[in-house]
Amino acid sequence: MFIGFLSYEYTIYRHAYQAMILSIFILGVIIIILGTTESNIPFYLKALRNNNIIFVLSSSMLLSTLLSSLTVGLVTYHSLFSVLLIIFTFYIFFLLLPTLLNNLDQKARKLSSLITFFSAIGIIIGMKGNFLGYSPTHYPRVSSIFFDPNYFGTLCAIGFILCMSNKGIYRLFAFINLLALYFSGSRAAMISLFIVVFVFYFHKKKWNKKTLLSFVALCIAGYLSLTFLLNTGYFRFYNGLSSRDYLWELSFNIIKEQPIWGYGHGSVAGVLQNIGASISSSHNAYLDFIITYGYPTFFLYSFVIIKAFYIGAKNNIPQYVLKSAFLLCISANSISINLGGLGITSLLFTLFLGICNASNYKSFSE
Repeated sequence: MFIGFLSYEYTIYRHAYQAMILSIFILGVIIIILGTTESNIPFYLKALRNNNIIFVLSSSMLLSTLLSSLTVGLVTYHSLFSVLLIIFTFYIFFLLLPTLLNNLDQKARKLSSLITFFSAIGIIIGMKGNFLGYSPTHYPRVSSIFFDPNYFGTLCAIGFILCMSNKGIYRLFAFINLLALYFSGSRAAMISLFIVVFVFYFHKKKWNKKTLLSFVALCIAGYLSLTFLLNTGYFRFYNGLSSRDYLWELSFNIIKEQPIWGYGHGSVAGVLQNIGASISSSHNAYLDFIITYGYPTFFLYSFVIIKAFYIGAKNNIPQYVLKSAFLLCISANSISINLGGLGITSLLFTLFLGICNASNYKSFSE
C-alpha cells in the first residue's frame, strides 16, 4: 500500500511509475506464496471455485485483445503482456489476498492514518504555498505529494470515510481529510462523498424518530456545506466539465466503430488523439474500458463489480469498506480507477471489492 502511495508521488511519477507498479505486483505474489499455509488453502480453493466469472472475464479480455490486434492492429507485445498482468492481478489482489486479511479494523485505522499524513501535507501546501519543494500542481489546487489533485481528493474522501468509522483522535483526522479535500478542489471527489454519505445514511439503521431527526440535521448540514462551496466557487462552473463532455462524445463515436471487441489494450490514447483530442484518456474509466475491450467484456467487468457489492452488503461487511468502494466506483466516472489496477486508488478499489467478495466464505470480524 505504501508503495502504491509513492507511485503517485509527482516528482518520480513519470520516471518510476511503471517500475513501482511492477514492484507492487511482485510483492503481492510474494505475500501470497509466503502466506500460503494449510489453514488458508481452503479459502484459496473456495475463492477460485466460487469465482469462475473471473476466468470468463479474463478470457474475454484476452480474446478481445487478440481480435483487436488482427482487425485494428494497435496492440503490441507490451500491450499483451499488460493484459496478462491485469488478469494475474485479478487473482492475486481481488481473489486471493483478501483471504489473508485479518484484524480489518486495525488495518483500516493504519490506512486512514497514512492518508491523513498526506492530507496534512496538502493543507500545509494550500495554506503556505509549498512544503519541502512540493507546490500546487494545478494552482491553486493542491495534490500533496501526488501528481494530480483529483486523485489526491479521492484519497482524502476515502480517508474521511475510514476515520469517521472510528472515534477519538480519528474524528480530528476526519476533519483534516475533509479540509484537504477542499484544498484539492476536486469536484468529483466532493460530489462522490456527498452521494455516499446520503445513500448510506439509512444502511442498517432502524427507522425511528431519532434516525429521522438525525437525517434532517444531516440534510441541513449538507445544504449549508453546499452553499459554502457554491459561494466560494469550489465547483468552478465557468470551467464546465473541463472538456470531459467533449471527450465523452468523442469516445462514444469511437466505440460505435468497434463495439464488440474494442481497439485493444493501450490504444485509448492513440485512438483519441487520431480524431483530434490532445489527451490520453476519456477521463472516464468505464468508457476507457469499453474503448479497450468492447461492450461484452465491459458487461462481464460490471457484473463482477456489482456481484462484489451485493455479496458485501448481504454479509454485513464493515460499512466503511462498502462506502469506500462505492465512492471509488463513482469517482471512476471522472478519473481512471479500475478493478485490477495497481495505482493506489485502483489498488484500494480492487482490495475493497475483494474483501466484499471474500466475505462469502471468510469472516473478517476476528
